[in-house]
Amino acid sequence: MVDEGLVPSVEEEERRKNTIQKLKQIVSLYNGDYQSIKLRLHLSYGLGVHSGDSDIEALCVAPYFATLSKDFFVVLHDMLKSRPKVSELYYVKSAKVPLMRFKVDGIYIDVSYACLRVLYVPESVDILYLFFLGNIDDTS
Repeated sequence: MVDEGLVPSVEEEERRKNTIQKLKQIVSLYNGDYQSIKLRLHLSYGLGVHSGDSDIEALCVAPYFATLSKDFFVVLHDMLKSRPKVSELYYVKSAKVPLMRFKVDGIYIDVSYACLRVLYVPESVDILYLFFLGNIDDTS
């Protein structure tokens, strides 16, 4: 299955894990004073059903005061733009699910944003938990 590209090779999976760590480091720096924005992997990668050439889908989960328009599309975008390993960076504000898409180490990453109506996002946030689904902003 590896030869057919249906599952990533060990090397490819290691490269993806390293890329995710780099993204988590950037989000950690982006957190700044918030210390509450969390990065969650979802869709095919988060479910472990990705192929060797699949992109990585991630979700930034933030408290209510970290806004989509300023904090995500300006602050995080500018941080990503300043990174030498990040390329092909663009965002789609007008999509049904606004997102940023970029490449890190040759791997495409799509990051969407969910703003919860909470003061603090716990480390182990379960975005499918009804409390969080009921306390999400309209755009998310």
